[in-house]
Amino acid sequence: MIKIGTNPENVKGINKFIGKDNEGYRGKIIALHKNKKDVIILAMKSGTKVKWGKLYHVVETNPKEYPLVKSLVMEIPNYSDWEII
Repeated sequence: MIKIGTNPENVKGINKFIGKDNEGYRGKIIALHKNKKDVIILAMKSGTKVKWGKLYHVVETNPKEYPLVKSLVMEIPNYSDWEII
């Protein structure tokens, strides 16, 4: 459980990703697509383009780099293609 003042780096399941503003963010993966390159992340840090508590569709385009935000989502799209974590 995340608490105010807890360092997200010490919490299992928190992943880094890059927002559309090219800034780094952290979030909790809540769903993994069957292609293993797309995830739905619950943002745990706010910035200019990413807001805390919102869901983002994040895509890995290069395995050597952090995944990038594709879009803001309100729900898990095409539910049958996703595994809830």
